Amino acid sequence: MASGGARTARPRQPDGAHEFAAYVGGAAPRLLRTAALLTGEAGRAGAGTEPTGGAGTVQGATGTEPATPPTGTESPGTEPPGAEPAAPLALALLRRALARTYADWDRLESGDPYDHTRAELLALFLRSSWYRRRPGRGPLAALPGRVRLVLVLRLYEAVPEEQVAALLGLSVDRVRLLCARGVHLVLHPPGPGAAP
Repeated sequence: MASGGARTARPRQPDGAHEFAAYVGGAAPRLLRTAALLTGEAGRAGAGTEPTGGAGTVQGATGTEPATPPTGTESPGTEPPGAEPAAPLALALLRRALARTYADWDRLESGDPYDHTRAELLALFLRSSWYRRRPGRGPLAALPGRVRLVLVLRLYEAVPEEQVAALLGLSVDRVRLLCARGVHLVLHPPGPGAAP
C-alpha cells in the first residue's frame, strides 16, 4: 500500500499537436527542399520560407489553403515584409502535404510520418500544375515533371527503385530509364530551344 502522499504515476497520453510540431520542426527543411526540387524552384528553398508559424504551429495546415501560392507575408522569415519567398510553390505544396499528415496524425502510430508526408507531397505534385505556373530557376527546372520526380526520389530521397516504381505505377526498368535520362539531362543540358 502506498504511503499517504505518494501517487501512482499514470502514463500520460501523448499530445498530438506538440508531437506534430516537433516533427515539423525536424522534417520541414528537408521536405521543403524536396518540394522545391519537384517544383523546379531555386535551390535557396529554405530562406524565408519556414512552413511553421509561431509556437511551432503549421500555418495553413487546415486543409483550406488558398489556390494561389502564398506571397510571403503568411510566414515569418528573414526576408522583408511583403517580399515573396524563395520557393512559394514548394512552400504551398508542403503546407498542403503537412495538413494532410496532421489530419491523419492519430492513425500514424506505427507508420513513419516522414514517408506519409512525402507520399502526400508526391500525390499533390502529380495532381497539380503548380510547377507550370511560372518558369523555375532551380537545378531541375528544365526536366520534364515525371523525370524530375523520379530523379528527386531516387537521388535526393534515396528511395529504392522498386518503391519508386510502386509509388508511381511504373515498372522498375522504366524508373531506371527515367532516372538515367534525368542524370544525363542535368549533366548535359540541351541547348536553347531544344526539347528536353
